Amino acid sequence: MASETETVEMESYRQRLTKFFDERGCQTVTFEIRHSEGIHAHWQVVPVPKSISVESVEQAFIRGFDEKDMKLDKREPGQQEEFYRVVISSGSFVASLTPRFDLQLARKVLATLLKVEERQDWRSCIQSEDEEKAEAAAFRKEFE
Repeated sequence: MASETETVEMESYRQRLTKFFDERGCQTVTFEIRHSEGIHAHWQVVPVPKSISVESVEQAFIRGFDEKDMKLDKREPGQQEEFYRVVISSGSFVASLTPRFDLQLARKVLATLLKVEERQDWRSCIQSEDEEKAEAAAFRKEFE
């Protein structure tokens, strides 16, 4: 699991990304999975157009987790808890991990919300190495 210093650094980076995307007409959704068998911290930050209301984002996640028999509560995770966390502008939502949780759940909820269901599985979005490098360089140039 991530150390306290790493978590502070990741949170600072998340806030910078949130500001970056806000200036471009998007809110952000961050999701994090922490479990004892995880070999590293796992955070993803995804821009969502502001035309989709915060309430719609919140309800989509609550519904999506409910369909997997996971209760998503508006709270911060416990210190030793294994959890799935979703952070949106209205707050932090946490679900305790079940024995067999879906690693792709947040991605599936977002793909449905954004009406790009064909992108629910990351394998359907694979790019060539050159495409990845070009996109990363373009993003880095704009972000810095």
